[in-house]
Amino acid sequence: MKERVIVYAEDDQPQRESMTELLELYGFNVRAHANGRLALDDILTLQAEGKTVLLLTDYNMPVMDGIELIKGLSDAKARVPTIVLSANIDVQENVGKLGLTGVVDRFLDKPVMGATLKEAIKSVSAKHERLAEVNTPLDFASRAHDMEMMR
Repeated sequence: MKERVIVYAEDDQPQRESMTELLELYGFNVRAHANGRLALDDILTLQAEGKTVLLLTDYNMPVMDGIELIKGLSDAKARVPTIVLSANIDVQENVGKLGLTGVVDRFLDKPVMGATLKEAIKSVSAKHERLAEVNTPLDFASRAHDMEMMR
């Protein structure tokens, strides 16, 4: 399994620093950004380098908010496990109105407890790993070997 990089977009600097520190204490590799534009650019670069990415994003940010970030990833056809953090209770409805409900894996209300966040990251990561396994084509030699074993 490849190491997963968490790209964290949060405009509130104290929140960004404390959450990054907590996630690093949990053993995650975190790259934090002050807005969605920086996070989007970083995610696309990381994916071009073959890295596995998970997005953890605030909903309300300047320059590019969380919804615009998610739409940017969707427009770029980037498949990224996504968790949205927000104190805004209408966030799920707003995401749904834009047709992006299936793109977001989990919504968490702020403030979020560390254990809840850790569980959500592990759960969303595991879900995407299972999907990747199902959608990964086997090479011809593997299929031939499997067919031979079934005889």
